Amino acid sequence: MARKSKYLSAQPLLETSVHYLAGQYGRLSVEDGDDTESNSIGNQAKIADAFLAEYPDIQIVERYADNGYTGMNYNRPAFHQMMVDVRGGKINCIIIKDISRLGRHFVETSELVEQIFPAMNARIISVNDNYDSLVQDANAAASLTMPLKMVMNENYAKDISRKIRSSIHAQMRSGTYLPSSSR
Repeated sequence: MARKSKYLSAQPLLETSVHYLAGQYGRLSVEDGDDTESNSIGNQAKIADAFLAEYPDIQIVERYADNGYTGMNYNRPAFHQMMVDVRGGKINCIIIKDISRLGRHFVETSELVEQIFPAMNARIISVNDNYDSLVQDANAAASLTMPLKMVMNENYAKDISRKIRSSIHAQMRSGTYLPSSSR
């Protein structure tokens, strides 16, 4: 029996014919209180693995983890390595637990998701946000709420920073905290 060519089929090709080489990125910031089991680097990897159980066309080829780095800037070693790997063609898909793991700075995170990754032909999947840059119409609600989540993530980081500074100042006034001489 002759095999039909997929190029002659009257039906559109399914996206499952495309193979994605993924990098799973995790970040944990000590400052913002994310040091819990639900947000741990290991748990972020488990969330990605559970998600990918349903997507055999995506294979994780590298895991990147920045432990103890704030999401308010992108000066993080594993993040930089991931970007090098995207540019070099090692990966063409980035999987994150949620958008806050990528970053909490609204402008920079928005630019990555909406401009830089698409220009690099890199697919981004934010599992808990139900966002996949490959799917345009199916997750329109996720695409609309993503900018709101980015704004909320930045506000959360600024709020935590303000609370930590306020607590330190209160401890200094009461004499229970003495900053190091280098400050």
